[in-house]
Formats: sequence, C-alpha cells, structure tokens
Amino acid sequence: MDRTPRFRPLLKHAREAVESIPADLNDEKLEQELHRLYSDHKESLRSAAESRLRHDQEDPSSFAAFRQEREDIFKQLQEVAQADLAEYVLQRKLILDFLDNLLGRQPDGGFAYEKALHDLFFPTQATSDDIDYDEHNLWLVDERLAYHSYLASDIPFRQQSGPIRVDSDDRPDLVIFNRAVAFSENADYTSVVIVEFKRPERADFSETDNPLIQIMNYVRQIRAGRVQGDDGRTIEVPENTPFYCYAIATMTPQLRELAEHEDFRRTPDGRGFFSFHSGYNAYIEILSYDKVLLDAKKRNRAFFERLALPES
Repeated sequence: MDRTPRFRPLLKHAREAVESIPADLNDEKLEQELHRLYSDHKESLRSAAESRLRHDQEDPSSFAAFRQEREDIFKQLQEVAQADLAEYVLQRKLILDFLDNLLGRQPDGGFAYEKALHDLFFPTQATSDDIDYDEHNLWLVDERLAYHSYLASDIPFRQQSGPIRVDSDDRPDLVIFNRAVAFSENADYTSVVIVEFKRPERADFSETDNPLIQIMNYVRQIRAGRVQGDDGRTIEVPENTPFYCYAIATMTPQLRELAEHEDFRRTPDGRGFFSFHSGYNAYIEILSYDKVLLDAKKRNRAFFERLALPES
C-alpha cells in the first residue's frame, strides 16, 4: 500500500476483501484487483450517502436518529477523498523528479530530445479531444492551462478542429484556445496560449527555429485566421484577443542575447525574461526549464510536506 496510498482505506473498511486476493498475483494483476475493490468501495459509499440524504429529505424528523450513521458514511467518504488526494500529490512528485532527471545529461552522454520534454507536458500529435485530464502535465507551466476549450499539440494549423481556422501547415508545439461562453461579433475571445519547447542545452538557434520569431509568427497567423460564430457566420478574430506565449528552453548565453536584443526584461528571479507586444496584445515569457521545475516545486511544496515526501 506504500506505493499506492489511495488504496489504504481498504485495509480499514474492506480488509477481508483485500486478504482474499491471491498472494501469487504479479504487480499488474494486483493493481487491477485493488483498483476494482477500491472502485466498488467508493461506489458503495456514494450510494449509501445519496440514499441517506434522500431519506433525510423525505423524513426530516429522522435527522437525529440517523445522524451518527450518516456521519460514519461521510467520514469514510472523506478518507477516500484524502487517499485520492495523496495519490494525486505523489504522482506530481514523481513527475517533478522525472523532469529533474530528464534535464540532466542522459546515459548516452547527451541531453534529452525536445519530444521527450514535450510529451511530458502534453503528448505530441494529440488534441484535448484525445487526452484525458490525468494524462497531461500542463500544471508544470501553469495550473490554469488545464482548463481550456481546445488544445492541439504539434498538429498543423490546417488540420486542427479548434475554433480559429488558420490556413497554414505550421504547427505550434502547443496552441490552447480558451473560449468565452458565448461567441458572436460582440463577444471577445477569452484568450489564446502558445507554448514552444526547445531541446535542453540547445545553443544553436537559427532564424527559422528562433523560438521568439516562431511564436510571433504563430500569433500573426492566428490573428489573421477566421472564426465561425454560433450563428454560423464567419468573423475575424477580435483585435483585443489576448495572447499568452511561453518559450521554454535552457537559458543559454545565445538565448539571453536574443531576449536582450528584443528588449525583454528579466524576471525577478533572473531565470527568465518577459515582454509585452502591444501591437499583438501578446504577453511573452521565456522560461528556463530550471525555472519551470523550481516554480512547480514551490507551488506543490506544502502538499509534499504534508505527506512527508522527501525533498529532491
């Protein structure tokens, strides 16, 4: 149970079922059996809670008589929720440790390829229609990126089914659309996010793969795209649509020089640069992988400490 804390409540509330699992199962089969028991346990608790709530609503006088029973059910639900949260926090810790290792020199003496980093944040050649919430790690950059209308990862613009149509074969590493609840000629598009990854320690950016030039080119193409409104009419992307852009790479001397040449300002911690392009209404950040890693660790530190997880 140490490796899978979400199953811990089973030892207290379903020990007999756990002990009935054959001892000769391999890790994969054992995980499947525990997951089945855990799902059954949660469903039983939820059904009991719903039944008790309905009973109380139908017969308010029963509140005092059944209060203890209901509290016991809710206490078990809370234990399940805490176990799920512990598993979620542990998963984040493992992802951060994996990212930390991925940024160092690899066994072959080189550094990880861009695709390896990209896939860790969000799988390539996929969209938000293909990937479940738990299958990506956009929280590494910003917790809010997980909540979006449409995301395309390394897919040409013209093949995307997102709300803004762009007639181009260019393919941003990540393009994220956050759509307003209602969209018409008088409604603003909430925002567009662009993320560009570069291989760790890369220091040979040419004009064609300069991340700053790439990002601004993507912004320009999206702004020139078309949007189909809810009423079927095709309209232009509103001029005031904000863009939030991230270039994530190792902060090499060449990348610093590129940022300073474009009049970017340093972040307070010195691990990145930022700028605002008023003509495109675009806020742009250049983030080192170290900054992404350290900031994510800081945001999650309180949870790690709560579970007594070791520092890395």
